[in-house]
Amino acid sequence: MNKLLILVKVLFIVFLSGCIYQAEYVGELENGKPHGKGSITYENGEIYEGEWKEGLKEGLGSLTSPNGSKY
Repeated sequence: MNKLLILVKVLFIVFLSGCIYQAEYVGELENGKPHGKGSITYENGEIYEGEWKEGLKEGLGSLTSPNGSKY
C-alpha cells in the first residue's frame, strides 16, 4: 500500500481518564492511521518521535517534554 506523508490534526480520546486531547501528527499513514515513522505534538507541548504500527506507538521512539527532557 502507498504510504502518505501528510499533516493530520488528530483528536485523541483517552477513555481511561475521560480526557480529550488535541494533537498534531506528521508522518506516514496506512489505512488512515499512523504507521511507520512519524511525530506527534500534544497540546501540553510534549513531542513523541518514533515508530508507529496501526495507529499505536511501537518500536523505537523518544518523548521530549516541554522543558527539553528526553525519555
